Amino acid sequence: MRVRALVLGVVAVVALTSGCGDRTEPDGVPAGGQPAGGQPAAGQGKVDLDKVDPCTLLTNEELQAFFGEPAGEKEPKGGAFLKGCALDDASGTSYVFVSVMVSPLGAKKQFDFDKSQTKNPTAISGVGEEAFGNFDDDEASIETHHRDALVIVSVLLYSYTDKLDDPAATVDKLTTLTKQVLTRL
Repeated sequence: MRVRALVLGVVAVVALTSGCGDRTEPDGVPAGGQPAGGQPAAGQGKVDLDKVDPCTLLTNEELQAFFGEPAGEKEPKGGAFLKGCALDDASGTSYVFVSVMVSPLGAKKQFDFDKSQTKNPTAISGVGEEAFGNFDDDEASIETHHRDALVIVSVLLYSYTDKLDDPAATVDKLTTLTKQVLTRL
């Protein structure tokens, strides 16, 4: 449930800041624009949220490897600055939520804010430009910023199920899923 609260909090911050005057992203780049004088650096292109389908960022095979059973329903979610997808397991006991957000604050500022609001964030290396993970008994998540987008991959058990068997191992598995998502973004 805390993952949903985090995602809703992020959406609320974005909604509150979206109408704030002349927005610029880090390094003075106009929101949604390009640096003065041309193109972004190689490999640093902007994420076009209109072209992102988070329900296709993980394959059924990758989800089956994560869940240990076939994938179930896929339910898209989203709004103006966020696209997400709830990817259920076949038994209906848990789901992975993949979200991609292009924040008017800029990905790094939004990432830093989210990290400051997270209890016991753990640094994750080798994922995006910077990443952190967190977990408790019934959920775990990885958040990273990649190019100009904030990417969150999380798992949540439905309320009627037990606790995560091994939350730290779940974070490791989510790290693998996050790396797979980033290759397709």
